[in-house]
Amino acid sequence: MAPASRSLLPTMLLRHGSIFLTGDMTSQLIISLAVIGFLLTIRIVQIKIWRLSCLIVRQCSTKDYVQRRSSYLKLIFLYGLPGVGKLTVANELTKLTAFRVFHNHLAVDLALSLFEFGSPPFVELREKIWHDVFTQAVSANLDGLIFTFVFERTVSSGFIENTRRLIESADGEVLFVELTCSTEELESRIEEPSRKQFGKLSSVDQFRELKEAGAFVDPTIPIERLVVDTTELSATDAARLIANKLGTMSR
Repeated sequence: MAPASRSLLPTMLLRHGSIFLTGDMTSQLIISLAVIGFLLTIRIVQIKIWRLSCLIVRQCSTKDYVQRRSSYLKLIFLYGLPGVGKLTVANELTKLTAFRVFHNHLAVDLALSLFEFGSPPFVELREKIWHDVFTQAVSANLDGLIFTFVFERTVSSGFIENTRRLIESADGEVLFVELTCSTEELESRIEEPSRKQFGKLSSVDQFRELKEAGAFVDPTIPIERLVVDTTELSATDAARLIANKLGTMSR
């Protein structure tokens, strides 16, 4: 081919670099296709790597989320009249569930050391302690907490609902368990010397007076609750019954 004719051949500018290819059209076409194929191969590899990395990140994120949220707090709300055996059962229950025990009297005794029982500051501080402990238990991703509680008229009417809202807003669950026993057994337990250790009610006469006056009112406990009669049950048996019924037995 004459030089003049060659000058009329197409000139190709490659995308990556200012390289001008001149010469035989077939050669240029082969080279161009080879370069394009190479660039497409690189691009395909890049896309595959990107997709793989996205998949790994997504899987890791899902795994982390599941790990973070695999522990939803179960609050075992263990309640009943004074002397029914709440703390004794709670201590046995923690052996079966590995849940921590939050003894009601710890908050009561702290508030009582500062304010008169039933006074507005006493009630406010006591409930603040209760709810602060629940909040921290949720934040710490505890599996469960056993809360011992006795209803009496100084407890605010919204305490139960506020507690449920706090726990359930974090996808947790409040499990209400009521302990009961016969009046004769209850009164015999009230006079046990060990109750004085926590400043608990330890006088049968005082208990009767308070009960007669309506001091131990049950404020809006949900119907969905487990009731356990401990009259003939040991604390160990009662705890095992509760753990089995609630499905909280530690593995």
